[in-house]
Amino acid sequence: MNKFSLLISLLLVFAAVFSEPASSNAVEKSGDVYKALKKINSRKDFDQWLLMYFEHPQPELTAQALLFSEKKGDFDNKEQEPVLFAIASRQFAQNPEKISAWLEELAGLKLAHKVLIWKALWSADTDDARAAANKLAQQFPESNRPQELTASSKKTTPIISMELNPGVLEMLWTSYFITGNSNYVARICEALPVLAKDKPDVNRIVTAGAAQWSLVDNGKKYGKIVDICQQTKVNKPELTLQIDKVLEAVKKPDVEPNDREK
Repeated sequence: MNKFSLLISLLLVFAAVFSEPASSNAVEKSGDVYKALKKINSRKDFDQWLLMYFEHPQPELTAQALLFSEKKGDFDNKEQEPVLFAIASRQFAQNPEKISAWLEELAGLKLAHKVLIWKALWSADTDDARAAANKLAQQFPESNRPQELTASSKKTTPIISMELNPGVLEMLWTSYFITGNSNYVARICEALPVLAKDKPDVNRIVTAGAAQWSLVDNGKKYGKIVDICQQTKVNKPELTLQIDKVLEAVKKPDVEPNDREK
């Protein structure tokens, strides 16, 4: 397979990954009357909880969401792992008072899956999260026990500062949906300029293509994404050309399959 064919294949794969929530018709559009969930029993419930969290937070369902994900095998799925890590990391960071209760609810997770929870606690970078991580570490055998964390321990790279790739894009989107922090979307916009370069790295093209696709797709669903893109142009004028292309695509109506054949 040549580089061009590989690129097209990868773009299609990542488009499928990013479009999965929308294709399930699981999420009410921003602005619709929201019906709060009582439990997470299905993919539809999980998608609604996550993708509308920034407007309708339900932190009490966080442990349920992670337990449901384990039941569906997501902890062992490399494509889903970034999403789960970002959910846990950002929730632990912004809700330190809830960590103990969540960890009690998550006690039934497989030990191998608790590694992700420990990493998320480390990433949260708060005193409460570090204390919880050290307590959780005691459940691991001594030969394979995570390090003890203190305020002076080495920090993990914040999600917003990670080198951009498709997996990090998923973490950035998840972080935005969990926190509503516009900086995560602005960071995604920073992947766009590579599309204007003559001979960029193939992996960077894939990342840029996934960033562009996801910004357009989410921009059609959430007016706040458009607002953030507009503000990002003001803050980072060097991104104006690429963001304008995104905004133009957002305005275009979706083409139905039958219309493409005409």
